[in-house]
Amino acid sequence: MTAAIGSEVLTPLFDRVVIVPQAAKTETDAGVLIPDAAQEKPSQGVVLSVGDDAAVLKPGDRVLYARYTGAEVELNGETVLIIKEREVLGRLTTQVTVHP
Repeated sequence: MTAAIGSEVLTPLFDRVVIVPQAAKTETDAGVLIPDAAQEKPSQGVVLSVGDDAAVLKPGDRVLYARYTGAEVELNGETVLIIKEREVLGRLTTQVTVHP
């Protein structure tokens, strides 16, 4: 499955996945701005595309990954991350609890 942002297309190979990282937090809950140097690298994102050998993930999955893993690539002005599927720590889902 290919990833397309703008005019360039990126097709991950083997078990690699392309992830769009979630934007870094730019201010605290109290409204204090966080300088660029103090902002943490994102560790969550959305799967944009997967290679043919990826077995678990699919495009659109929200995932957690280690902060300093994979390769950052610029694709049509947007930064994406290419990592192996096994380096993804987990999938994020929304759990709905119904109370009787």
